[in-house]
Amino acid sequence: LFLSLSFSLALFLSSQVNLDSKTRDLTTQLLQAPSHTSLSHAQKRIYSLLDTDCYPRFLQSTIYLTLLGQAD
Repeated sequence: LFLSLSFSLALFLSSQVNLDSKTRDLTTQLLQAPSHTSLSHAQKRIYSLLDTDCYPRFLQSTIYLTLLGQAD
């Protein structure tokens, strides 16, 4: 079950995360002169999107609900 859930989760999360144009433009600008903080703003935004959008959606997905039903 764990392997199935891990594989399904990996398939689900392999999708791209769409960033807003402001974040994308800022990141592109910062990468013109890269530093160790160039991706910090984008990373924070992605974590925020994952927390508020992708994970709750995954918990309601057919894949997760099917695996959850098989575990019972």
